[in-house]
Amino acid sequence: MHLSAFRFRVFASGFAIVLIASCGARTGVRGDGSDAGADAAPGPQACAQNVECFTDLCNPRLCIAGFCEDVGPVECDDGDECTVEGCVLETGECESSPLTFDRDGDGFLGPRPGFEPSAPGACGDDCDDTSPLAFPGGGETCDGVDNDCNGVIDDNARFAANGLDPVQISLDLFQTEGGGVAFNGNYYGVTYSGRDSTAGRARSFFKGIAPDGSTFGMLSEEPIALVNNDTFAGPVEWTGEVFGMAWTDRRDENFEVYFNQFDVDGEKLTPDLRVTTAPRFSVGVSMVFTGAEYLLMWADDRDSRRNFRVYGQRIDVLGEPIGENVALTEEGINATGASFVVGRGSLGLAYKQGDVGSGEVVFRTVSFDLEDVGPVTVVTTNNAVDPVLAFNDDRFVLLWEQKIDGFPGRSVFGATLSETGAVLMGETPIITSAGFARDPTMLTLGNRILVTWAEEQSARFNLFARMFSPDLVPIAPTEQLTDTNGDSTDPVTAFGPDGDVGVFFMDRAETRRQRFFVRLVCVAGT
Repeated sequence: MHLSAFRFRVFASGFAIVLIASCGARTGVRGDGSDAGADAAPGPQACAQNVECFTDLCNPRLCIAGFCEDVGPVECDDGDECTVEGCVLETGECESSPLTFDRDGDGFLGPRPGFEPSAPGACGDDCDDTSPLAFPGGGETCDGVDNDCNGVIDDNARFAANGLDPVQISLDLFQTEGGGVAFNGNYYGVTYSGRDSTAGRARSFFKGIAPDGSTFGMLSEEPIALVNNDTFAGPVEWTGEVFGMAWTDRRDENFEVYFNQFDVDGEKLTPDLRVTTAPRFSVGVSMVFTGAEYLLMWADDRDSRRNFRVYGQRIDVLGEPIGENVALTEEGINATGASFVVGRGSLGLAYKQGDVGSGEVVFRTVSFDLEDVGPVTVVTTNNAVDPVLAFNDDRFVLLWEQKIDGFPGRSVFGATLSETGAVLMGETPIITSAGFARDPTMLTLGNRILVTWAEEQSARFNLFARMFSPDLVPIAPTEQLTDTNGDSTDPVTAFGPDGDVGVFFMDRAETRRQRFFVRLVCVAGT
């Protein structure tokens, strides 16, 4: 791959960003004598020496026989498909920059976006470049990581409740709401929102918690956005170097999506990036880090009041937007609740379409650059809400709950789809309760899937977890995670140290919704 002329900056982490690029020589009169454009090109420039013809070192012109002539751009191509080459304008010399990087410092490069590790053209073989514990040939251990890059996390391990009481994370806020959880190798970074009082503004926080649930260092409820209006926490992703966070707030009256990166000390790296500039509401943001950039998706009603569409945005590793907001759903279907994941050759996107009190969950593929969307596959019957999507081995796995007359249904449903969106297993109840079942979430392990959910028993909701096969068949006993006096709901999960799974959730402690933390422990297989 090559560019004829470019400028780039190389940063400490090893990646390069192209700042100015140009290809080919200047054009004027075409070789056949016809005009190159609507206006006639100027005649040849007379000269006596080369300096009179100078433009730049990468597109040289020389004085030949008394006239300035283009001698062609400097061509740069080192023959390596895993580098981008170009001519540096200040020197006229060719330099190259790698297309892939070793962000976790384990000596193995991560693959290019859209490529499987070690595949032709991937330019990298690290299956998880956010963790130095995962690389080809590594020794498998119980740590929530695919250490040997064989496609399976914690081979043959099972997960069990640790038997300890949940730890309260939010500090006596009113009406807390969840955001996300990610583990950076030392602590879990969690995001959540809450109010100081019943009439107070919603504020968003980032907090570091140790594996036992205690506050990590000085990272105690740091504000995400210091604005004099409501803010609502969203997802958090660990890149191997920094935390990326997305949220919504009303600093400019409308609800808009914002983004920033935070270092391991909880400090913002740049001013907040305003991702949307749209009338009315931009809400329900979700995010993934692909290894090369962030992708955000959300719902907003910029095109028609209270009739939402899913939009997306790419953001580079410096926190700068790549292109503009891209509409990913059609007008008039009221698309909300977007959940998306990175597959092998594309993104998978699931969302609910239809009225607030009803609707169906649908699926489609989306290209990594957000420019191409696949056809819509309707996966569910009516009353389906809150889809959760994951990619496991060779298929997309979709879970959702039902909402009937405003109440949860008695089952959590699931389906699986191929990489092209074909239904492999249609709508199937995978969890059925004597009461209500809601809030499914999942972690994929390559050859199995860990599902966590909330279920009503004895007039209270508690959290449960169970392992399923790639076809959503139960393969292990159900584990109960909580047994509190309030309702435990809204879990989000992340792999942590020693293969444990951190579970961040809401519980109605003393009638006030607070955020709590509990763990599933990894039990090594034989």
